[in-house]
Amino acid sequence: MALWRAWYDANEAGKRLCHQQQRLETEVLKSAGGFPVLKLEIPGEAKPVVTRTCQEIDSWLPGAAMAEARKTAKAELAARIRKWNAADEQFGYSRTRSGETQIAGIQEASANSLWEAPALTTSDIIAKLHAIIETEDPGSQLMERPWPQLQIILADLVRIDHPA
Repeated sequence: MALWRAWYDANEAGKRLCHQQQRLETEVLKSAGGFPVLKLEIPGEAKPVVTRTCQEIDSWLPGAAMAEARKTAKAELAARIRKWNAADEQFGYSRTRSGETQIAGIQEASANSLWEAPALTTSDIIAKLHAIIETEDPGSQLMERPWPQLQIILADLVRIDHPA
């Protein structure tokens, strides 16, 4: 059960950080006015091109004839990046996202430890099944086979292991 508890605690922390990261991303997007990208209208391209770096701008707007457009695009991209970075710093989005990435590694390692350990009791089997269902179908959203059936099996095992 210690392995299940380690996985469960990491899983719950991961859920909290995921929700926090999503909320903070929304705040940063509102504050910064969008992602730090720039859409360029490129002659000969049917749709605008999304750029994230000065190098991408250089490659899409090459040559002396595009020098002024390149300069303007780079200045606009730099301004958007500054706004994003200021909002990110204010709200702590990147720190939360980094924490979410770290806890995901812990979740994966603890889940693997749980699944690889031999089950000695019905409770151990319940713990393993619960972890795989929650890991692969968080929130029980999937309705196609085998997810509903696995949830029924899990409920049956809990009922057998803990009779009323």
